[in-house]
Amino acid sequence: MFGFLYLAIWLLDPKAFDEPTRDCLDAYDQYEGDYEKLKELYPECIDEPEGLLLVIIILFQVFKYMYMFITIWLLYSLRRSVRTKYAIPGTPHEDCCWSFWCPCLVAGQLLRHTTDYDVYPSQLCTDTGLPANAPAIV
Repeated sequence: MFGFLYLAIWLLDPKAFDEPTRDCLDAYDQYEGDYEKLKELYPECIDEPEGLLLVIIILFQVFKYMYMFITIWLLYSLRRSVRTKYAIPGTPHEDCCWSFWCPCLVAGQLLRHTTDYDVYPSQLCTDTGLPANAPAIV
């Protein structure tokens, strides 16, 4: 999930990532909080993590939740500003809820409200994803 973290720790201690350690890291990340399932599938990982493994697990969790929070906050802010600018009905509470529960739908809604894809079809490999003759905002 966070390859740069693996690389940074590997540079500090190349022996830190033997096969059992990588398996335990993946298991802790996949079965977070479900210790019964973890104990059943990976009995060697159920012991209390310590040392470098504990630091890595904590850093994974911190980065994962930071990424999630920042993504939700950016979508919320963008949706709120587009809704306000174009006088789209709604409330800040709706913006927050939609950004948290349905981020893909929020992105689609933002795309639909900022251009007319029937008139200006989308294109690959352009700065805006639209033809050069399309206005910046419809």
